[in-house]
Amino acid sequence: TRQVDEIQRGDVVYFSLSKHIEDKAVAKKESKHYMVKRIVGMPGDSLICKDGVVYVNGKVEENAPKASCE
Repeated sequence: TRQVDEIQRGDVVYFSLSKHIEDKAVAKKESKHYMVKRIVGMPGDSLICKDGVVYVNGKVEENAPKASCE
């Protein structure tokens, strides 16, 4: 398992939000649920999402899934 400071663009990470939920009953219920995300941007990068396309530092991110740009 990588540490947070070893994460690179393109990595897939998973994590639980339960320890950040103040309501203990909700946190316990959510403790078995994990978020799975792909790292697209790194600190200092410029990210833009336009018409379902992700741009990193002004260039189309080819490995990014079609995005919902809201």
